This record gives sequence, structure tokens and C-alpha cells, in this order.
Amino acid sequence: MGGSKRAGGKSDVLARATVGQAVPLTGAIVRVDTVDDLTSTLSMLRGIFFGVGAITLTVGVIGVLNIGLASLRERAEELALRRALGARRLDVAILVLAESVLSGLLGAATAIAGATGLFYALVPALWGSAGNVGFPLSAGVAGLAAGALAGLAGGAVPALRAARLPIATVMRA
Repeated sequence: MGGSKRAGGKSDVLARATVGQAVPLTGAIVRVDTVDDLTSTLSMLRGIFFGVGAITLTVGVIGVLNIGLASLRERAEELALRRALGARRLDVAILVLAESVLSGLLGAATAIAGATGLFYALVPALWGSAGNVGFPLSAGVAGLAAGALAGLAGGAVPALRAARLPIATVMRA
């Protein structure tokens, strides 16, 4: 067969020609000869995607934190009034934290809906049909969990600051 031998033979021509050389990414299909090569390639890709995901999640936490602090500045009088009317510090903190978690969940749900729509639009357009490939449910659940975690982490500081607002803030207005 055109340049390669069957059982017990040498690797195909492309693999023999590229041994020990850098292979340019020109769209050529290069055969993976061992399971170890495949495992190391998949591990590297998994690490890259994990790193990109961690950076994205960090940006999300900073965004939620920024929005929470801006919201706290706008609502300081309202939250202090709640305290003056009998709400405990914990009640105010839970209120602000719940808003942050819901914002994170809403953002994650929107992102999952967009990713699912793109998945089902692009897979058939690029490969002819989706076949029996579906959007992984576990990715959606992980996305919702990440959104809730980002809301929790980003809302912690605004919640603590809201709980510490002095009741006298209402009097100043």
C-alpha cells in the first residue's frame, strides 16, 4: 500500500519523514503512533482549556465584585434603612450575597444557552450532520456551578460591606 507496510512493517511515509522534526500546522493529518503520544497530547489540551477556563472564571469573579460594589454604593441608604427597620446584619449580607449568586447563575445560564445554540448550529454546518453527538449535560451543570461559585466569590466582599453599613447612613440623606 502506497508507502506503508502492513503488520510488522515500518510506520507510514509521513510519520517516518517527520520523526524528530517539528511538524507545521498545515492541515496535514499526522498519525499518532502510541497511546502515550495521544495521552500526552490530550493532557496538554486539557491543561490549556483548564487554564483558559480559570482565567475566564477569574474575570467573571472580578466583574461580579465590581458590580456588587457599585450596587452597594447606590443602595447604601436602602440597606441601612432595612437595618434601621429591624433587619439583622446577617439578613442584609444574605440579601446582597443572594443577588450576586443569582447574577452569576443568570450569566452562566445565558452562556450555556448561547453555547448550546452555537453547538447545534455549527456542528451540522461544519461536518454535515451532528449525528448522535449532543451538547454534554455535564458541561452545562459545571457551567452553572461555576457561575454560582463566581457569584459567591464575587459577592462576598460587597455582602460583608453591606452588613457593616452604619444605620446612621439613613440619617445623612
